[in-house]
Amino acid sequence: MFCILSLNHDICVSAFQQNITIDDTNGDPFTGEAFVYTPADLWTIGQDCECPPGINPNEIPSSTWHVSTFSAEEPNIRPNATVTFRGTALYVYCILTAAFADSNMTFYLDGQPIGSYSYSFVEEEQPVYHYSVPVIQLGSLSDENHTFSLINGLTSAAAGRQSLVILDYIQYT
Repeated sequence: MFCILSLNHDICVSAFQQNITIDDTNGDPFTGEAFVYTPADLWTIGQDCECPPGINPNEIPSSTWHVSTFSAEEPNIRPNATVTFRGTALYVYCILTAAFADSNMTFYLDGQPIGSYSYSFVEEEQPVYHYSVPVIQLGSLSDENHTFSLINGLTSAAAGRQSLVILDYIQYT
């Protein structure tokens, strides 16, 4: 914090960065921005259906999550979650499990592809979950409004594979 003395008045200005969380269900507590899920019928509010089975809500901030499955039978329909924020950094957190299907995500910022994340299916007796996994981290963004999208499924040669995404929250600075 620094103060400027001007015209016999003390003016204090505070300049600090903080991380703001946009929850998958509750949205941004400061701006009210919330995720838009499309197609809406391909996203499920996880805590309402307790899916996939075995997720521990106590391990999840706000105990909320959204689930989508990309179907190999309909490769042209890719579920996406989109949200707008203003910040210079972005961190996206998901819950991962390899017990049900691969997780294949592609990320877009302001309409441009910025990366991808894959996690491979492994058959297990009990589902093992990994909570608050950062699937993409971006820094040095311009300080302006940005639109972020997470797209479930692949469009490449591996597009025929099923993909499960469990979105938890994002943070921006």
